[in-house]
Amino acid sequence: MGSALIFVLERLGVSATVLWTALSGFVAVAAVAFFAMWSVLSNLLCAILIFTVGPFRIGDVVELVDTTDKPGVKGRVIAINLLYTTLIEAEELGTGSAMVQVPNSLFFQRSVRRWRGSDVFPSSGFEK
Repeated sequence: MGSALIFVLERLGVSATVLWTALSGFVAVAAVAFFAMWSVLSNLLCAILIFTVGPFRIGDVVELVDTTDKPGVKGRVIAINLLYTTLIEAEELGTGSAMVQVPNSLFFQRSVRRWRGSDVFPSSGFEK
């Protein structure tokens, strides 16, 4: 079908080189656009999974574990939206607490420690 279409267009005066250039340009732009949107689509899909599967909820304390010997990001979940989950970190020796926005896809790429809102350890800085 493709060869027949090219043959017919060539008989109508359209050059195969022009067609090939236009097609390859379109494919290149589409590939770049897909690559740029890939991380956003990944975060959207992970947000849907967070809402439906419920690995954690607002009020829980979660920690993203990088490796077993290094502490990762830890905080109380205060908001979950389509791209980010917002955590508030514990106060450390007089320094104020900080909010951290973690991309939703990281919760499916790393190990997560979770403490439900009422199960939080007093030494974690998140006592109620």
